[in-house]
Amino acid sequence: MTTAATVRLLDHEPDFASALPEEEVEVASRAATLPVLTLRTGALDPGELAAGRPLLVLDGFVAREVVLADRPAAQLLGPGDIVDGRAGIADDLPCDIRWSALGPVQAAVLNERWIEVCRRWPALGVAMHDRMADQAARALLVAAVTALPRVEQRVVALLWILAGRWGTMTPDGATVPVSLTHDALGRLTAARRSTVTLALGRLTEQGIVVRRDDGHLALRPGSDSGLGEIRTPPALDERAPRTMPSRGRFARPAGDVPAPAVSHDALLDELRRVRDSLGDEAARARRAVTASQVAAQANARVLEVSRSRREAFEAARKAHDPEQD
Repeated sequence: MTTAATVRLLDHEPDFASALPEEEVEVASRAATLPVLTLRTGALDPGELAAGRPLLVLDGFVAREVVLADRPAAQLLGPGDIVDGRAGIADDLPCDIRWSALGPVQAAVLNERWIEVCRRWPALGVAMHDRMADQAARALLVAAVTALPRVEQRVVALLWILAGRWGTMTPDGATVPVSLTHDALGRLTAARRSTVTLALGRLTEQGIVVRRDDGHLALRPGSDSGLGEIRTPPALDERAPRTMPSRGRFARPAGDVPAPAVSHDALLDELRRVRDSLGDEAARARRAVTASQVAAQANARVLEVSRSRREAFEAARKAHDPEQD
């Protein structure tokens, strides 16, 4: 981990700048010059992430993983997302939290200078809050995806979510700009690696998913997935290659592929439709988790009562006939 460069955050994040009056943007941009932290590929120590300060990812991808009863669940954070190594999990259940960089990562350190900037321009704090709310909403959508019954459905839905956020449209289709191994996909979709391998094999045979030469996965626009309600978004149903609806700061069309504008609202409408269709599945999954937690607590109470009774019995036995010891 190294910190050597700086970035004018508002130049990198035009969504933040748009929250300010035009005449104040330049002054605020100079004030919001923040250090850039470079993270090397591999496991990260949450205690060392910017000395406990939040980060805003500028380039690259970070995975946050929670391991419960030896079963992992992962969240993918990319350009524009907030990474907070201080964020933990409630102590209700014993679990481990792991962070890793999926390749080199650059992130702006949201230090005391950024706090002072937000005090001077409160609209920037609101914009940051909105960004975190969007991030939380996407995490909930991915959680709903993991409740889908078939792994093929989960993989296709997850790839559309990632492509809608960071992807580009290339001749191969809507491309997710990060190399995801079968193991990583399994952790993101609550599936085993071997099951993901079989699912990707079927999706590849059907022409729905393509693995490009650079290792990135692409979804073919116009392909009928045959996976329930999950379909190619209407905005991408034409054959002409073009720029994928995205945040636009990191996505670039491949080669000389033309990049006319695409309706961002159309993709959002499709993702909302998918989210709504998954609502019942997510609710059932949450009820199942709640029931499991209640059962675990009941079992713990039964074990505690049994242990107390056994100890009382042993104490009574020793008091009655101490020579048996």
